[in-house]
Amino acid sequence: MPVISETRIPDVYEELLRQERLGALRIRRYEQLTAKDLARIRQAEKEEILKRGLLVKGGPMAEYMRLHYPESWALARLRFLQGIEEKEERKVRETTIFQPVSIQSAHKQGLKNI
Repeated sequence: MPVISETRIPDVYEELLRQERLGALRIRRYEQLTAKDLARIRQAEKEEILKRGLLVKGGPMAEYMRLHYPESWALARLRFLQGIEEKEERKVRETTIFQPVSIQSAHKQGLKNI
C-alpha cells in the first residue's frame, strides 16, 4: 500500500508521553508488571532466541540478547541443552533393541548385576 501522507515527530518518546497524558495511550512500566507478566515476557524472549538460532549462530543480535536479557538467555540455553539430551536419548532408544531376559538366563550369560 502506498504512503499517502507523513507526519514528522521530532521526539517520539515525548509524543508517547503526551499521548499517555491525553488518555489516548496506556503505558505499562516495568515496575508495574506482575511476576506472571514478567514470566510471559521471558518465555517469549526465550522462544525468540531459540527460533532465531541465536545460541548457535552468534552474531550481534545474539550478543545483544545475551547481555540485555540474561534470564531469557539462560532459559533458552537450558531448553536447548535439554533438546540435545532428548535427541540423544531418542537416538539410543531407536538404535537399541531391548529383549526381555529372565533372571535365570541372565545368570547363565554371566550378567550377575541384574
